[in-house]
Amino acid sequence: MKLPLIATILLLLPAAATAAEGKAASSPVPAPPVAPAAEAPKNPESVDISGLEEDYWRPNKDELEVVQNRRFEKAHKWELAGHYGIYQGQDYVDSKSYGGSVTYNFTNQFFAEFSYHKVNNNDNDFLNSVRTRFGFTPDFNRVDHQYVLAGGWTPIYAKFSLLGKKISHFEMYVAPGVGVTKTADNHMSEHLTIGQKYFLTEHFLFRIEWRISKYTDKINTTQGSSSLANGGPGYVEQSQTTHNIIFGLGVMF
Repeated sequence: MKLPLIATILLLLPAAATAAEGKAASSPVPAPPVAPAAEAPKNPESVDISGLEEDYWRPNKDELEVVQNRRFEKAHKWELAGHYGIYQGQDYVDSKSYGGSVTYNFTNQFFAEFSYHKVNNNDNDFLNSVRTRFGFTPDFNRVDHQYVLAGGWTPIYAKFSLLGKKISHFEMYVAPGVGVTKTADNHMSEHLTIGQKYFLTEHFLFRIEWRISKYTDKINTTQGSSSLANGGPGYVEQSQTTHNIIFGLGVMF
């Protein structure tokens, strides 16, 4: 009786072990928790430029315009300059001008300027040829000097590299004005100046200008139909337009 019972128990033990192993295999063992990776310390000087890169490479993107500040400020400052000019427009003489200007800058764009030029005249080859071939000297007046009071506007400003070693700037301006042109008499005159200034340092500058002057001159005549001897008034009035290419060195303070 005991023997069959023992045999039955021995037969059931392997089946029970196999069932236990299957149950253990079907239940997964939880994996040990993984610690999160430590974040790299942020560089306080790093800058995120991804947005800038995206805008730079994006096609058909609206243009980004940047206006740089002036290197040297002019507002409420004075300028003094010495001038040398090549004076043109007189038929019978070669002329040079010498003078100077005083400028006050209300802002970086607007200024007022007073200038004076003494004109030095020398008979040219054409006048000498007329005297030699025809034996007379034409009646004409020589410009002696000019005073000009002008108001200026500076619409263009840009920077440039001086000899590849220094950054400076130049500006272009226009300055209409009125003045007095002295020939045989004083004549009211109109003037238009277009020029550029190149700032060599904060205080020193080089300037080049083209000045157009217009006035009506009264020329006394000693010969021809307008002369008194021939029943004329003794003079003729002529509209004169002259040009002066002016070079200057200035100081701003």
